Amino acid sequence: MPKISDSLLLLAFPFFLALLALSFAVPRLASSFLLLPSQETVRAIGKGKSVSDAAMMRAIDARLHAFARHAEPKTLFELGGLRLVQAKNAGYATSEGRRLLEESMAFERQSLSLSPVQPYGWVQLLQGRLALEGPSTALSPLFELAVRAGPTEPRLVMHRLAIGLSFWTFLDAKAMGLLKEQALIAARYHPHRLAQATKKRYALKIIRDALAEEPALRFRFDQIYSAL
Repeated sequence: MPKISDSLLLLAFPFFLALLALSFAVPRLASSFLLLPSQETVRAIGKGKSVSDAAMMRAIDARLHAFARHAEPKTLFELGGLRLVQAKNAGYATSEGRRLLEESMAFERQSLSLSPVQPYGWVQLLQGRLALEGPSTALSPLFELAVRAGPTEPRLVMHRLAIGLSFWTFLDAKAMGLLKEQALIAARYHPHRLAQATKKRYALKIIRDALAEEPALRFRFDQIYSAL
């Protein structure tokens, strides 16, 4: 059997690396192509717009096929979000709504097990559990994780705050502290939305307490709130 020289191995090594990289890149590229046609549907849902049932199903099917080709945490996260919207449309209290909530949370848990640093994933898991189980002190640790994963994420501050204010009477001391920190960020950058959420959830005292050490922010908040 002919011997392979070290120099030949050294020459061949870059080609082996290139083939290895290609073997990883091809499944990812294929899954990206599968997702491309339905990306607009996902973006529309993220902006709070309604989409047709057919568009929703196409987006879900595309992500199921894409994940079968390449296991991406983001794909699972998007599947969880799509199932969450379906559950809301079906009605959380219905048997179909509860089934969809369970599926949404299963996707989110799998996504987070692959990549725990996903603030949006923790928030969607919190939403699912809150819708399925109702408010309780058991959700305090999950709210804490949802905040700590990305405490200053601009698009999530008001979203998390709105969720926290929807069951603030059940939050433990640590979770309440984080809720107040989110309120402080919201007072700086989203004062009108903060005032509206506060009024909707009858949470004036805790929000004013959160702003106690920032008198200028509290004064501006009070003015906006009183004008609602």
